[in-house]
Amino acid sequence: MSGVGEKLREQRIKLGLTLQEVEEKTKIRRFYIEAMENEDYKSLPGKVYIIGFLRSYCKILKINPNEIIDEFNTSWPDTDNVTNYVKEAALREKKAPKINFNYSKMLRFGILILAVVVLLGVNKLWNKPMLVPPPQDPIITQPNDNNGEETPGETGDDLAVEPEPVYTGVNIEVIPVRGDCWLEVTIDNEIVFSGILRQGEDKLAFQSENEIHIRFGNAGAVDIVYNGKLLEPIGNMGDVVRKTFAVDE
Repeated sequence: MSGVGEKLREQRIKLGLTLQEVEEKTKIRRFYIEAMENEDYKSLPGKVYIIGFLRSYCKILKINPNEIIDEFNTSWPDTDNVTNYVKEAALREKKAPKINFNYSKMLRFGILILAVVVLLGVNKLWNKPMLVPPPQDPIITQPNDNNGEETPGETGDDLAVEPEPVYTGVNIEVIPVRGDCWLEVTIDNEIVFSGILRQGEDKLAFQSENEIHIRFGNAGAVDIVYNGKLLEPIGNMGDVVRKTFAVDE
């Protein structure tokens, strides 16, 4: 191929940006940035990822991403299409050990253990012999000098239960529990994140007053938490899925 990589490099140099600065702004690894400028697309994970990387890079360089992506699609035959990438991802998934977390089962198990502990405690108290205390001298109550005011610790406020968090708008957490997943997140018609979320990394959190649009490159690899609630899987391993999360979800 020719043209795309050279245009990216020339615009970056024109803006006075280093590869390190581009990596920090786009969250794309420097290795992938150099591969795009050198048009070494075989070093990149797949065409879906390449298009996402090009779109994020063009935004930082302040050039039209559609022209760059059209030139990329025209000049490079689609030999590394999404179907091939999905097959490769599925093959990697079969080879990699699977770690499944069933939160509902863990919760039920925890409740069962707690119930057993409570029953054992009640049984112990029930079978404990009752001891009759010896007679005591009468207790003379002194008048209260506080004029009816409560002393600290009498109201039981310290035992108040902390309320559950209240969510406003749309709050999304993406957790990579079963594999790597490329994400493109759009809020208020602006791409706020485009990159790869790798298995074992910290979760990503996004917030909006109205809605959040997310494109998943490997939908089955992640868990999604919406306003504190774990959602059902939105796809299988290797599926490319677009999903809109709205206030009335």
